[in-house]
Amino acid sequence: MNDYIRLNTVAKKQPNFFNVLVSLSILSFIVLLISVLTIDSKIINVVSSVVFLLSGMLISLTKSYSLSGYVVLYFDHVDISNNDLEITIDSRYLRDIRFIYHGYDGEAYYSNPRSITYKDGTDNYIKFTYKGEKYLIQVLLKKGDSSLVKRIINRWKYYELVNPR
Repeated sequence: MNDYIRLNTVAKKQPNFFNVLVSLSILSFIVLLISVLTIDSKIINVVSSVVFLLSGMLISLTKSYSLSGYVVLYFDHVDISNNDLEITIDSRYLRDIRFIYHGYDGEAYYSNPRSITYKDGTDNYIKFTYKGEKYLIQVLLKKGDSSLVKRIINRWKYYELVNPR
């Protein structure tokens, strides 16, 4: 059993290109629908069908985020290395610890189980205070990561309870 976990940190979401593809896909579907129902033009039908299919394929291949580094969580410390920061922190000095979980990469949306898209695993955060400075680290989770992350963070919270500052 591992006593640590290495998680990639997410720099930022990049929704612009993704949103353009989604908009293009919806627009081409509407044009196709109007063409089939009213105009019945084979050229418009073929062009809008091709655009719809290509934009759909590109959507499935497009990542909507970029990675900035990594964080390694141990039971007794945390190593952070990304574009802005490189630090090792003893977990006994962490305060206000929270793990905000919103799903792993590839997890289905429970509100709509028939959804054609899946979660990208990037809406997860590790939040804590160290020496008066607040940290909010956005991490990418894969399937199975969350249980070890929760165990490590629960240990940190225990340190916080037994070593109040």
